[in-house]
This record gives sequence, C-alpha cells and structure tokens, in this order.
Amino acid sequence: MAHPTHPNLGDQAQLMCTESWLKDNFPKHHVFNIGTFTRTLCIYKPLGAVFYSFLFLCSYCILKLKVRKSDLFIGHSGYLMIDHHQGWKMFTDVIRFFPNNRVIIFPQTINFYTPFIRKYVSEVFNKSRNVVLMCRDEVSFKNAETLFPNIKIMLMPDIVTTLVGRKRFENDRNGVLFCLRNDLEAFYKEKDLNDLIIKFQGKPIKRIDTTLDVTDSYMRSHRNELIWSTIEDFSKFQVVITDRYHGTIFAVIAGTPVVVLNSTDHKLSSGVKWFPEEFSDMVFFANDLEEAYSISSELVSKKVDHHRIAPYFWDNYYKGLKDVLF
Repeated sequence: MAHPTHPNLGDQAQLMCTESWLKDNFPKHHVFNIGTFTRTLCIYKPLGAVFYSFLFLCSYCILKLKVRKSDLFIGHSGYLMIDHHQGWKMFTDVIRFFPNNRVIIFPQTINFYTPFIRKYVSEVFNKSRNVVLMCRDEVSFKNAETLFPNIKIMLMPDIVTTLVGRKRFENDRNGVLFCLRNDLEAFYKEKDLNDLIIKFQGKPIKRIDTTLDVTDSYMRSHRNELIWSTIEDFSKFQVVITDRYHGTIFAVIAGTPVVVLNSTDHKLSSGVKWFPEEFSDMVFFANDLEEAYSISSELVSKKVDHHRIAPYFWDNYYKGLKDVLF
C-alpha cells in the first residue's frame, strides 16, 4: 500500500525490492499494489471535497468486500511518516478500516512536526495490536518509541540495501558523478553546489538526479531496467557526491565510493550509520562542501580497488526477517 506512482528511482527501487522480498517469502500469495487515496478537503471547492471523500469511501468499501482476515497489508518503505506526505494517511486509514488484519510497514523515516497530526497518527497506531512499524534510522526509531509505545517497532535498514553485493560491475571508472536533489529537502544552495562542481574541471563530470522525466506507465513497464541502468551509470565513475539517500545506496551497490552531503533533516546523517566498518573505504559523510571536495579529491587521485562487496544487508537483516515477523 502507498506504492509510488511518481518517477523517483529511489522509491521505485524500494517497490522493486519489496516485491522481490514478498515473492521470495510468500511465493503462494498474490500481491496487489494499492496507491495512496487522497482525502484533502478543498476549502474553496466544497463540491470537490465531497467528491473526493466519496471516492475515498467507495474505494475502501470495495476493498472491505475483498479483503480476508488472513490477508496482509504491507506498507511501502520511505519518507511517508512526515506531515506533508499522503503515505501516513494511507497507513492510518488501513489500520482503522481493517483492524483485524496484520499491517507491516517497511522501513520509514519518521519526522512529524505538526502537533495535531502527531497526535492523530499516534492515537490510530496505538489502538491497534496488529501493526509492525520498521524505522530506517536511530532518530526515527526514537521518535517511534515516543509516538507508538503500544505497537511493535523495529530498527531496519532501507530495503534497497538488499541489492548491495548482488552484482559486480566491470566498467572503467573515471571522474565524478553528482547525484543531487532539487526540492525542499536540499540543504545547500544551487550556487554553492555549482561552485563545488566547477572545482573538478578537467575531470569527466556528470550531474543527475534519481527523479526521471518519464510517465507512470513507462516506469511500471521498465522499472527494473531503469533502476539497474542507473546503477550501471554510477559504476562508471571514481566517486559519487550525493545528497540523495538512495544515491548513496546506489553508489555502494555499484561499488563506487560515495561522499554524502547533508539534507534538511536527519535522513542522510543518520542513514549513513548503517554502513559498518567493512564499508569505511566506500561511504564518507561530509560535514560541509569543503570537506566533500577534500574527500572526493583524494578518492579521485588514488586507485581504488572496487572489490566485490558482500551482501551484508541481505544476510544480516532481510534474509531472516520473515522468521522475526511471524
């Protein structure tokens, strides 16, 4: 539920990996993807508000007729537990409408900031005895401990890390790849980022984002291909500089050292802590752009052994997850 319909490859990779995990662990089950039902009340268009509310109720009434008590609801991983995202609404609606079904929400960043939303989500979750909420960083886990004392919570890495160690890339590597976001979560100004890019003149440079300009239908039919071709692109450079969490994970999957920039929240500064000592020559967090340049310059100047990386996250977290949940 709450699966992505937008062309962000990080979110789409989460969907791909979740579907793969479900196929491995529940081979006899059918998986049905449910998007997010929007219930935003239109203050200036009351008829529109009634119309959307009607569609919302109809959708859940149809689901109510189809869903059995033994069916599972799996919540899509990501940054859905924040005020301005529709994902948390999907979770609370499912918990309310299907109190007898198990709801397992894959790793989330949790960062509510509006008091009445925090209160509402907390009340809905805490009334259920059938919810498992996974948190993808320690800050989110502590937030969940405060908000949801009555449900089972777990600390788990992002599910896209299950791709780490899956494939070895043999491309020649040269230059610097910048994977940078262009949205409200960007911490650094565009001018400062451009100044950093200019410092690498003379080296092959490429700037990308993990959000593509493709339609939802094209993404659905080419999801795996787009994800793996992007990771292949990451494997052609000596170093990646990114403020995207999935840019970080893609780089590690590709076997490319990555310098991680900060974002406006704790997602990256906390997220990089998942990488243990085995990844100390792969993942570097930069406190500012000067440090990012210093680390990246050193990585570009030396030959890095892009050795095969072990499937650390699959072996240590997701391989036995079903036994923990059930």
